Amino acid sequence: MFFYSSLSWFKNNRFGKLIFLYICFNFKKKKINFLYNFKLTILTLLILYFIWPFLWEKPIENFLFVIKFFSNVPWQGGNVFYLGNFYKSNALPWHYTITWIAVTTPIIYIILFSFSTIILLKKISTLKFDINKLFLLYLFLPLIFVIILNPVQIDGWRHFYFLYPIIIIILLSIFKIDNEKLKKIFKFFIILNIIYVSSWSLKNHPHQYLYFNNFFSFKTINYFEKDYWGLSNKELIEEVLKIEDSPKIYYKNYNSNIDASFDIFPSNLSSRFININELENVERYYIFINNRFFDENRIKQLTNETKVIKEFFFNKAFINGVYLKENKK
Repeated sequence: MFFYSSLSWFKNNRFGKLIFLYICFNFKKKKINFLYNFKLTILTLLILYFIWPFLWEKPIENFLFVIKFFSNVPWQGGNVFYLGNFYKSNALPWHYTITWIAVTTPIIYIILFSFSTIILLKKISTLKFDINKLFLLYLFLPLIFVIILNPVQIDGWRHFYFLYPIIIIILLSIFKIDNEKLKKIFKFFIILNIIYVSSWSLKNHPHQYLYFNNFFSFKTINYFEKDYWGLSNKELIEEVLKIEDSPKIYYKNYNSNIDASFDIFPSNLSSRFININELENVERYYIFINNRFFDENRIKQLTNETKVIKEFFFNKAFINGVYLKENKK
């Protein structure tokens, strides 16, 4: 756990704080001394050094560089789609991360987590050591710091996914209650949720990243970022290759990580695609459009007088599309 925690925290400029908290709680436990924690810290740093080539040349300098980089990602001024509006990445509402966690976590998990947190908070004032107290601090401190420091954030809460196992551990502490009937009810709904999410994931593979719990609305997906990595590009490219025999396929690309998508195709296929974003005199070309930074009006403007080759919708929300544009001579 300590090694896992260390890796997670240093990415958010909180590595040292976790070590401090870990030591403090073990002092209360009075079973693990300072020397043990110190050795564990050194061991963690050594393992981190050996598995991370970036640190080999300049360990301390590069380590500090990463901490600084991840605490303030240099993506200043980029647009982020959140709650139906566009915000600058360095001026997001304080509740950005918390809201993302709330709308993408299964409802039963949120309910059990809330109950467990209330129970743990009632016990927080006691001096008796409880590992779940550490988990609670481990979860909330990063969230508190991101609210206070307001660093650049993009693409949901993917930079905080390391918190998800802790959320699960905390919610499972609910099974320490004495009410056996409630335990059975909780187990039933957890198993039911696992079955549902598993079947949903199999059905919607490879687009599991579009999962929203729809607690607030069945149109929740319309108010948040969707395919920011352009995973659905693969399907669009395949569709173009099915109908296009020309050795050169001209295209324009908007808001999609299309180059990374081309990399998964054999070079004899990907090399046929020629980007003409800066050219206007090509008579026939394809337009790839991801909805990441555009509203519906802008998408309609770009696709005016084009032929739809393939569009990808999810829960009636536009995700990605490719269109054929043929200029009149």
